[in-house]
Amino acid sequence: MYALRAEELELEARLAENVGSPAFAELARLRHPERRGQEHDRAGELATAWATLVASEPGPRHRSDDRRHPESLVSLLSREIARLRLPLRLELRPDMQSRAACGDGVVFVCTGVSLRASEARRIAAHELLGHALPRLAARSHPLGLLRVGCARSSDDEEGRALHIEERSGLLDEGRRRELAWRHLAALWVAGGADAHDCVDRLRQFGCELEHAVALYARVARGGGLCRELEYLPAWLRFGRALHEDPPLAGWLAHGRASLDAAPVLRDEGVPLGDGRDPILDLSLASTRATRGCA
Repeated sequence: MYALRAEELELEARLAENVGSPAFAELARLRHPERRGQEHDRAGELATAWATLVASEPGPRHRSDDRRHPESLVSLLSREIARLRLPLRLELRPDMQSRAACGDGVVFVCTGVSLRASEARRIAAHELLGHALPRLAARSHPLGLLRVGCARSSDDEEGRALHIEERSGLLDEGRRRELAWRHLAALWVAGGADAHDCVDRLRQFGCELEHAVALYARVARGGGLCRELEYLPAWLRFGRALHEDPPLAGWLAHGRASLDAAPVLRDEGVPLGDGRDPILDLSLASTRATRGCA
């Protein structure tokens, strides 16, 4: 299992070395291929259905980095990090394609992004509960693999984070439509679509021009990474695991495990306490207080 993770990291290093080169797309299809199977077929069906959803936009918007407003993303993250007493720092970045991201002991926030309060709550839940807490839990686990990550752990981590959004009542029509557009755009780019083709197809679903260009830039970064192919299948995969074997799915709360690695770790007798996922029962204070109007 360590070797599998080392091979994955080696592939990602090769991707980093070949950003912008003709070899990048071929390497990206090794890391994020267009897979076949139950979850991937269903993900394509969901993306097609969700792409035409109409998103409601209630409430005012606030800058993501506005520390003076209590409903901004940076304010919400700061409060939750303090409330949960997490050893995390916040770092503002002006040049991120995503609105927030989680690193080792840090949560990055893209500056100047206009967000509704419900969007800020969803992003905070995704980053803190979905990404940061399992990584912090791994620090005290005796198995180092849970800190460096199992192969495909980052993919399954995204699926679990989406499940947390859904459980918190934050996977609304707008979020589902966004995930659908990303998934479809990734399929098109992986299949050879250029910028004009991808943007034109997104526009047919009602995507605004500026947003369509931003989606293409995200999906095609580096020369065609298409990491967005992983999100919806991983969400479906995690939901199935949670239904069929909840203790198995619970492994992902305790470190950077994957759903493929979890049964191996369990069979090997790696300790995991009672096998529960304590984070699934934890939600943001502001999410609980406002779920009825999210």
